[in-house]
Amino acid sequence: MSNPAPKQQSGRRFRAIIPLIIAGLIVFAIIWLIPLATIHNQPSAIGASPASPSSVGSGATPVRNLLPIDSFDVLAMTTYPEQYVVRVQGYIPDSCAKAREPVVKRDGFQIAITIGMNRPSGVICAQVATPYKRSIQLGTLPPGSYQISVNGKTKMIQTH
Repeated sequence: MSNPAPKQQSGRRFRAIIPLIIAGLIVFAIIWLIPLATIHNQPSAIGASPASPSSVGSGATPVRNLLPIDSFDVLAMTTYPEQYVVRVQGYIPDSCAKAREPVVKRDGFQIAITIGMNRPSGVICAQVATPYKRSIQLGTLPPGSYQISVNGKTKMIQTH
């Protein structure tokens, strides 16, 4: 006498895995294959010149936006003289966006830090957020009350 139950359970398990395999293939296609489709606008590596701006269309123009910032902290380092560092946390919203270098502007007791990002317009990108962490050196600050802003988020600090 043989027991048919183990074969039936094995078949049910296999049928339950099929949707997971299909979902995995779809995710793979979105992450890896769709960005490859945008390569057709790139010059080939064998001496071809890039397409002229009139043949590329408006979709190739990079869009400049501010990088989304979740939070930032201002840290006083235990050095003499005291050095200040701004630690920023945010995210890059998709696989095509690239963070730009932070720009620090000082005006008296106000310090404005702008962190931008470039992203090509008209391109399909995987919607995968990538964490962004950056430490920005402010150096020595004379004693006083400072207003520090990063992409519009503001904090007040007191230096000694």
